[in-house]
Parts: sequence; C-alpha cells; structure tokens
Amino acid sequence: MMGAAWAGRLPQGSCSRRSLRSAVAACVPMLVLLALQAPSMVLGEAPVIAGPIVVNEVLVSAANKTTKGTPSSWAVIATTTDWFELLNTGSAEVDLSGWTISAGAADSGSSSSSGAPAVTASDGGGDGWKVPAGVKMLPGALLLVLCPSKTDVIPPVPAGSNLLVAHGIKVNRDGIFLYDSAGNLAASTGGRLPPSKPGVTFGLPQPPSNNSGLPGASPYTYLAAPTPWLQNAGPLPGAGPFFHGLKSDPDGPVTPGQPIEVTARLTPNLAAIAGATLLYRINFTPEQQMIMNTNGQADAQGRVSYSATLPAAQLKAGDLVCWRVQATDKSGGSSMHPNGLRPGYPQYEGTVVALPAEAASPIPLLYWYAENPAAAVTQAGSSSTLFWNGTLYDNTHANRRGMTALSWAKPKMEFGVENDGFVIAPGVPPVSNLKLNSYYVELGEISFIKEVIAYQVLRDEGVVAPLSFHTAVYLNGKFYGLFGIIEEVDTNLLEHWGLPTNGPIFKSLSGELSNLRWDLPTSEMPSYYGRPNRKHHTEDWQLLANLTKGLAGGGPGSRTSFLFDNLNMPAVINEAAVQTLLANMDRCTKNFNVYYNPDTAEWIRIPWDVEASMGQDNTLGGSPGALWCILACEQWNSPLYCDSEHPQDISGINTPWGQGLTAVGLNPFQGSATGRRSLAQAPVAGRLNAEGTKPLAFRKSDDWSNPDRVQYGSRSVIGAPGTFNHLTDAIFDVTATRIMYLRRLRTLADKYYGQNRLRQMVDALYAKIQPVAALDNTVWQRGDGSRGYKQITTEFIPIRGKQLLETYAPGGANPLLPAAQVPSSSVVIGWGPSDSSSDKKQAFVSLQLRSPGGSGDSVDISGWKLSRQGGPTFTFPSGTVLVKNVTLHLSENVKGFRSRSSSPKAGEAAFVLLVQPGLLPDGGSGASWTLTDDQGAAVKLE
Repeated sequence: MMGAAWAGRLPQGSCSRRSLRSAVAACVPMLVLLALQAPSMVLGEAPVIAGPIVVNEVLVSAANKTTKGTPSSWAVIATTTDWFELLNTGSAEVDLSGWTISAGAADSGSSSSSGAPAVTASDGGGDGWKVPAGVKMLPGALLLVLCPSKTDVIPPVPAGSNLLVAHGIKVNRDGIFLYDSAGNLAASTGGRLPPSKPGVTFGLPQPPSNNSGLPGASPYTYLAAPTPWLQNAGPLPGAGPFFHGLKSDPDGPVTPGQPIEVTARLTPNLAAIAGATLLYRINFTPEQQMIMNTNGQADAQGRVSYSATLPAAQLKAGDLVCWRVQATDKSGGSSMHPNGLRPGYPQYEGTVVALPAEAASPIPLLYWYAENPAAAVTQAGSSSTLFWNGTLYDNTHANRRGMTALSWAKPKMEFGVENDGFVIAPGVPPVSNLKLNSYYVELGEISFIKEVIAYQVLRDEGVVAPLSFHTAVYLNGKFYGLFGIIEEVDTNLLEHWGLPTNGPIFKSLSGELSNLRWDLPTSEMPSYYGRPNRKHHTEDWQLLANLTKGLAGGGPGSRTSFLFDNLNMPAVINEAAVQTLLANMDRCTKNFNVYYNPDTAEWIRIPWDVEASMGQDNTLGGSPGALWCILACEQWNSPLYCDSEHPQDISGINTPWGQGLTAVGLNPFQGSATGRRSLAQAPVAGRLNAEGTKPLAFRKSDDWSNPDRVQYGSRSVIGAPGTFNHLTDAIFDVTATRIMYLRRLRTLADKYYGQNRLRQMVDALYAKIQPVAALDNTVWQRGDGSRGYKQITTEFIPIRGKQLLETYAPGGANPLLPAAQVPSSSVVIGWGPSDSSSDKKQAFVSLQLRSPGGSGDSVDISGWKLSRQGGPTFTFPSGTVLVKNVTLHLSENVKGFRSRSSSPKAGEAAFVLLVQPGLLPDGGSGASWTLTDDQGAAVKLE
C-alpha cells in the first residue's frame, strides 16, 4: 500500500510507462473477444459525475479471478483482479486524504498477503474504505484502485505510483461511491452496476456518447476495451438498453394454473428503445417467445416498463418456469437479462409451481431440477437449477461429494452457486457452495437427527459451530429424499460469528496424523490439514507448528502458561465439554478445525462432521461394531476421552464382547507399521445391552503429576495408542484447565440429562421430520428413523445420563466430575489486583473465587453478567469457569495485557478475557459494579 504519494504517476521499478502501455495493449484483443455476446445492462440510481473527481472505469468481472502467485507485472494484475479507476477532470490538484470509497460491501476482515499492509473498513460505520493520507491527484490524473479478493497474492506497491490496493472493499455490482472528507457524495456510478462478461469494463466512453437527449440515459456504458491508466475506449458496439431488473407477479412460488406476469424496466443506452421480448421455458422444453407490451410512459427516472403474462394453462404442480428478456434499440443494439455471460452465472430468472406437499411440509422444501439427473449425482456432476426460499438459483453445478459416501446409493451433494451466492438462512452470509448431507449411514441405527441435534446443542451453548437443518428435496418435481443443509466452516462462518476473517482455519483430515501432534513437519502439514480460507498464505503453517509445539511443552515458558497465553480458554473448554456431553466418537484425530484469531492471538477449535454424536453400536439392542464399544467401554465413554490414556482407536483393552486386536489401516508415517486397531470379536449368543454386563475398568492417568513435562523432541506415539488429541490431552493434564472442563461438563450434564433437555430436543425434532423420514424410506429403503429414535431415547440418553451423573460423579465408581453447582446465592466472588491505567493495553480488573459455596473448587459463570455503573454490561462467555487460586483478569486488549512488563503478564499462566471497550473505568477513577448470574439473580461481589 502506498503511503504519501502523488497519483498520476505510473508504478515505478519493473513496470515502466512504455512496458505498461504495451502490456495493456496486448491484453485488449483477448478482452474484446470476450464481449461479443450481447450483455445485460442493469442500472440503479443516477450517477454523480459533476467532478472534479469522477469514477472513470470499473472492472466488475476480471478475466481470470484467480491470482495464485505473484504476477509478473501490474498490467497482468489489472486483468486478474477487479478494480476501478478515478479521474481528476478539473484544473487543480485534489487531495483525497481521508476521503471514503464505498464499493459494494465492506470487507474489513481481509488482509494483505505479501508486504502491502491491509487497509481496513472506514471508521464511519464499517461500510467504506479510507483513502490514506497524502494521496493527491493532479489535473487529468488517473488513479487505479485495485480490489483484490481475500486469496489474491498482491506484491508491494511501488512508492510514488498511481495505484492503491484496497484490501477492504469488493467490487460486486453495488456501485462505486466516493465521499469527500466532510462526508459529501463527490462521485458515483449510481446504484447497481451491470453484469458483464469477464474482462469487459463499464465506464465513461471517449469520446462521450451522444445520448444526452434520451430520457433516463446514463453517461456510463460498456467500453470496447479495458484501459487501466489510459484514456478510455469508446462504447462497446452493439450494446443495447439498460435493464433495471425483472420482477414477477406473484413474486415466489405459484399455484397450478395461476398466471405469471413478468415485467422488465428499461432505460436507453446509446439509442432509443425499440422493444422487448420475453423468452421462457417450462422445465427443459424448448424456449418460447412472447412480445412484451408497454404503455410507453417513462417514470421520473426515465424507465419504461415492458410486460407479458405467461399462459396459466401450461403450468402444473412441480414445474420449473424460467424466463429472460431480450431488449433492442433503434440503432440495432441488443441486450439480454439475465445473460449467463460467465460460467455458472444465471441464464434465467424464474419460479416453481408449488407442490401440494409444500403447504403441509414441517420442514422447508428444496426444489432441484436437472436435465440429466444421472450425471448430476456423479463426481463430475452437471448443470442444475435450485429453487429455495423464494429464490431461483439458475445454472448451478451439481456433483456428488464425500469419500466413503461416494459408494452410497443416496448421495451427499454439493451445488456450486456463483453470482451473489446461496442464502442458507436469514442472517447467514451467502455461500458459494451449498452442501447437502444424506443421512444414509449413521453410527448406530438411522435416525436422521443426530447431526442436527448435535450442532443445535453446540450452537445453543455458544460453541462456534455451523448451522445445520433438514430439508425435503424434490428432484424434477418428485420427492427425492430427506437431506440436511450444512454451513461450511470457512470465511463465511467466521463472518456469521463475528470473528476476523483474516485468521487462518486448519481442517483436520487424516484420521491420525492431524491430531495436533508436534512432529509433523510443516512441509507435510498440507497433506493432513485442509485450508478452508487463506489457502495461499504459506506463512500460516508456521502458526500451526507453533501451536503443536507449545502443546507438547516446547513453546516459550511452561506448557501450562502456553495454554493460557495462546488459547481462548472458555471457548476451548466449552467445545470440549459439549462434545463429551454428546459422546461424539469421531473427533480426536479428525473432524475438527482449529482457528487462529489474529486480533487476540488466541486459538479455538471448531467442530465438523458431528454425525457420530450420541454414538451407539450398530443395532438397537444388538452387538457392538468392530471399531468401538461406545457405551460399554471406559476408553470411549470416559469424560477424559481423547486424552493420551483414552485414544480413539482400540488400544489393548478387554471388552464385554471379546478381546484381542486386529490391525487395520496401517500407517507408514516415519516407518511405523503398528496401524490402527479393530476388535477381534468373539461370538456371543443372544442380544446385548448397550452398556455391557461387566463393570468398567478405569484407566489411570500417568500425566497429571507432571503436566509441564516437555514432550517436544520425543517422537509422538504412532498407531492406535497415538490416536488421541494433543490439545485435549494438554487441557486435561493441567490441573486448572481440567477443573474448568469438568465443572463445565457437570453444568451441561445437569441441564441436558438431569433436566431432560436433550430428550425434549430429540422428541421435538423427531416429531417434526417423521413424516418426511417415512417418505425417504419409500425411496431409499434405509428405515424411517423410528429405530434410531428409539435407540437414542431408550439406550443412549439413559445410559449417558447415568454415566455422567452417577458413574463419574461424586459417590460413583470413578468420581471425576464435581457435585452439582449450588445456587449462586452461596457463591462469593472477590476483586483481585487491578490496573486502572488509562493505557488500555495495560489496564485490567481481576476476579477471584473466594467461596465456592459448597461447589468444590470451581464455579461455572457462563452467561453471568458484570456491569459497571455508567458503563456497559459484560456477559461472560460460555465455558468461563472460576477456579480457586486462579485469578481471572478482564482486559480490553488481551494482546496488550500479555505484553505487560510487570505481573500479571505472559508466561505466568494468567487467565485473561477480552471485554468490550468502556467496561473498565478510566484511569484513576472509582467504579461501582454489580454481578448477576445467568438467571438475573445478584451474586455477592466483594
């Protein structure tokens, strides 16, 4: 990013004025060829071009949207990354310092990838980008503003160039708006920009087009060639009228026999409008045409409406009805909307004729249409159309996904949705890939509900986790099956949860080697961890290596201090406790993500693939599976599951159904041949109780006496004994964090088993989906969910509740969990040391557990509220547990807190939480505080 610079000068160094002109000129023939198809012209509000600064040219759809490596020149970047160009049309220099540019949606989470510092969203509401100080434009100067995506690799900008790199805004057809330092609108393209073929720019033509006499005509149009840093080209030949969008009446699904009126609003571009034609088709029949009528009256913005009504007699239940409009002008120009100019972008708008099932369906319907359904369910896939929640998603790519699931009759599906993305649910950022889970195979009987229930509990308890819910899918108008829509763990999920998007996510994939073990070299990490975001930021691998090293005691300071200095402790404790609550069996070595928050320098774990939650053996009342004996063996049902004494795979145990081990899935990493393990089952007569018939044999930990032992440098365990999670193991080894975890687990166990919350959730969801599950069984013959529901309610919930509230509770056979937490009226919280410095990087206040009130040595304060008179209220995040002799510090800047030169600081196992600005009193001032529990009752604070 440039600092103080004079716009109007070309980039210095390797890209001279002559080479730049040559490079751009070389690109022009290719880009012109891309524009041969008639474009769709859609505009919004009137543009502002009074000057002296105007928006001169905009590239909304780059020719190649991927910049995987550092490009050879800035001219190449101008064809691979979206941008817009400003022009000073005045006779005087203009200082743009502090001006704000808004280009579509603010993207404040983006960051630079290669030396150019990121520029965040503006201070004024987060919907713009502030121009850096010292940016000035000479008369006649052109300033190119490059708007790279999150994954683009952009080299540093040479000093003194006429180029800005705006990591913070997106060019996404919502218009370009420029505000001066006083907040006045100085220039704009108007509202919605037109869609265009890749490489075709939109701007002010040279010479100016002669359309000033046309009502509603815009000074902007498609240009014949892109011209970054150069005088603009003339208008694109043959471009027709502008569209202001299509609308239909009714708006949404129609009933059989109901007519559909389609209206297009148009304004002239380079010549007066001649007419419009409606092109429509029903399902995949040949396209038909209708001449659209107009009353010829233009509205205040110069827009003229053209309408046509589709014949009701042709429309029957389950039909897909699609349309587009072609408009012409009197000079022979033509435009189409929508135009499908880019692969994967819509060629039609439209609706569906509702099925009778929609009105009675307890869950939302997803209409899926494929001209070749057999091809759509292959890995290669084919084109499809979706209709969801009133919106048609045309020209999407459908394909089968998964690994084991590739062999299933009922497929897991993925739909690639371009343009503005697929809206899963209100408030959830649109996704580019819609994923459907099929519930074809579950651990235990088919229930259709384990995954959805598990994610619901995780989210209800404040764990950062995806949204997941059911949908009834109809393919080409016929019921296809009961599926689940699942939100992906990626940048969109971070936005959904309000987390910085410029922090890396690492997805554990391998089944053993991605369990956060320290001795996996960074060069091999890409083989065992996925990268849902920041794929091209190779420097992030060292962050992951630092985490794994610290968990093994090889970081700065002790293992204990590393945990407190580098983990978001409440989030990690909470996620681990909810997973244990639900006995998710497939979480130790894969099916999780770790995310690094750059604002706090803290890690959290994000769950994924939780369908093994509420895990049971293969059949209702029957024998166990070959890999686990979930409810019957302590290795899996222990609250300490996933630590080094309770690995995920069978490791030298005797079970109620036999003993002996068989090696499966041998892993050759570092010469190992021990492999993972499977039960060698002995024949057993009759049916078996899910919890077994023998007392549990409890394993003793050999780690708790020395939690700060250094494992770094000693090879990690390989094979079945090594299939544990190194983060979980560290949390359970350290006394303070283990106490936090067990207290949080007890809170959850009392709520979901003691108060029957889990059974209530299961009953409600099963009743909701049961009619659709019965339909699914008629198609796929996998059961209607009734046996799975019975297995959960008669086996899992009673047995798991008994384990957590009796076996592992005080007085039980292995009393790991504490007693139930007493009412907050018995608890006393005291103030610890504090620093009221006006420097918020140093300031903090502290809390200490003075009297647990009979709750042992810990109190779960998740959801409790701390308020300061005259200030805001802070809600303690889920998983916050006060432990006796552990002080909790509250800071408005946790990075600053940990960098303190005096105690408390990093390296001292200091437990610190980030609070919102304004909670802490100003330096030297007193404060009056109140503390209330999660039910609003006052808690003694002294």
